[in-house]
Order: sequence, then C-alpha cells, then structure tokens
Amino acid sequence: MKRLSLQASNKDYNILFLSASISLYGISFFGVSPITIGLVVFNILSYREISCWIKNATYNSSMLLFLIYATLVCISFVFSIDKSVSIEEIFTLFNCMLLIIALSYYDKRRVILILTVALFFRSGYEIVSMFLNPDEWLGLTQHDVRMAATSLGGDPNNLALMIVVAIVFSLYYCKGVFRVILLSVFTLHFFALYSRGAFLSILCALFVWFIFRKQYKNIVFLITCFCAVALLVCVLYKMDYVHFNLTSFTFSDSSSNTRLMYWHKALQFNDLKSLLIGYGPKSSLSHYGHMIHSSWVARLNEVGLFAFTTYMLLHLTAIIRLYLAKSPIGIMLMTLFVGSMFVDFHYNIVLWMILALAYQPYFFPFDQNGIYDEKD
Repeated sequence: MKRLSLQASNKDYNILFLSASISLYGISFFGVSPITIGLVVFNILSYREISCWIKNATYNSSMLLFLIYATLVCISFVFSIDKSVSIEEIFTLFNCMLLIIALSYYDKRRVILILTVALFFRSGYEIVSMFLNPDEWLGLTQHDVRMAATSLGGDPNNLALMIVVAIVFSLYYCKGVFRVILLSVFTLHFFALYSRGAFLSILCALFVWFIFRKQYKNIVFLITCFCAVALLVCVLYKMDYVHFNLTSFTFSDSSSNTRLMYWHKALQFNDLKSLLIGYGPKSSLSHYGHMIHSSWVARLNEVGLFAFTTYMLLHLTAIIRLYLAKSPIGIMLMTLFVGSMFVDFHYNIVLWMILALAYQPYFFPFDQNGIYDEKD
C-alpha cells in the first residue's frame, strides 16, 4: 500500500524550521519563545497532513488515550487557580496534538537526523562560546560553568536532557567521522551542564542498550568518549580551573534536600478535588513560587490523579511496545521517562516529538503493513 502522496522528503524544511526553533531554546523575542513560534508555524505548514488525517483517521486506542489526556487537562484548566498561566499549556497541548498528527506522515529517520543536527549547532555554539570566554567559568563554581554552558538561556537540566536525546540518536543513526564529531561536542556540552537527572538518564540509556541491543562496539565507543571528557574535567579540577562537589550526587547537599522538600510540599493536597483534578496546568510556579523539579510530581500536582495516570500510561504504553520491538525510539523514551523524575521536562517540545515518533506506527490512519519498521 502506498502512503498517500504526502512524502516526508518534500517536507524537510518544515522539520528544519521546527528543529531550528528548538535549538534556540532559552531565547525569547518580545516575551515569545521561538519554540512556540516554530511549533505553530510547523502545524500551519503541515495543514495538508493534518486535514488528511482528520478525514481518514480511525480512532484507535492510542488516539483515544491522547484525547482522554487532553480532555482531563482541559477540565483541570476550568478549575485552575491561575487561568492566565494555565491557558499557555492548553495552547501548547493543542499544538502538540497537531504535531503528533502531522508527524505521523513524516519519515522517522529524517526527523531524527534534522533534530540531532539542530541540537549539534546549539551545543557547538555553547562550547565555542565557553572556549572564547574562559573568564566566565574557569576557576569559578560549577554554577558558573552551567551558566556559561547555557549562554543563550534556558534551564541547564532541560537542555541536558535534550542533549541526551541527541547522544542516543547520534549513537544509533550516525556513523564514521560524523558520529565522532557529534558525540564529542554533545559529550563536552553534557558534562558542562552538570545535570544529575540527565546523568541518571544516560546511565539508563547505556544499561538498556547494553542489555537488550547488545551493540557492544557502540557502548564501548560512548564510554570511551565519556571517560576522555571525565579525565579532562579531572585534570582541570586538579589544576583549579573548575570546581565541583560530588556530594551533589547524594542527598546530603542543599539542592537535593530542597528538591525533596518541594516534592513533599507538592504532594500535600488541600482537598479531594485538588487531588483528582489538580491545581491547574502550569500553576506550580504561581502556586509555590518555584518549579517542582520533577515532571512526575508536577503533573500530579497540576492536573490531578486522573490526568497524571493517563500521562504515565502514554509513556509506559509506548515504552513497552517499543521495548518489545527493541526500538531506539523506545530506549530514548525510557531515558526521558527516567530523567523527567528529576527535571521539569513535561513542557519540552522534544519530549512530545519523541512521543509522536513512538506512536507513529499506531497513529497513521491506514494499514501499517510494510510502511513502518519499529526497529528503525
């Protein structure tokens, strides 16, 4: 069966535009994120795919799960304690649903390659900026290093998880010198961002890859890259060029204790209604005055038990399906699932792109036989 006449090869510029906007993560133009602009423009440019899907779609269990989640989030919005903030997530969620529909018509490998290259340019820019401005981080605290590694702005933890996505994709989809260059830049940037959640995520990715894919050469190659960078960091540390504290990887430092305090506070609900439908999408910042630093806890607090359960099912269903198929997309989604426990990543468009690619074989409205290979 032919896949209509909508070929992803003719729509690469759509993905390029969206990926370029993602690489500008942390920048704001007149209070508007380039990612928001990129997402909206991508959906507008993909109107043919979206309209075609709406006309021909068969609403299977996967689509039903997304619709239930969107409905429950909208119900939470109705009772939100801060509708002016919550409306932003409703707008983003609507566009993410359209993104998922549109990406069901795109070639998976092209989407991954373009996204990885876009993130490479972001990491490359940050690394070059650090070397050109050594006074901003050499000999200073690890906080200064993290800020220097996010010179364009944005949360270092979120950016680090995006780099984890790029590392896994580079490892699987790229070869030769191109892969060496990508992994070298991504690894340097990853260490500079100093994110514990992302570090646990990359360990998860290595474990899953080692156990289930048995691609030992790739694992050895990546471990060699990490060891080389770790050795460089140790040398710089001994020479007093960088400073870090290994207790931050335990629960004995103030940052870890603060996160535990945030989680405990966020899990205290005023009444049954708050437990079931939450305080409103994206309301944690206005409610508590700070981020919760956990996508899992934040989802439960903001949209309630029902939507949180559906949100987790969206991830776990895709992970189990792709795990059985030993798909690298499944490994990537599992990696982000682990990292999201320690990072507010549930608003990040990269996560929704990975979810879209994970559900792609189940979202396309026609017979999938011979069209998609989940091992790709």
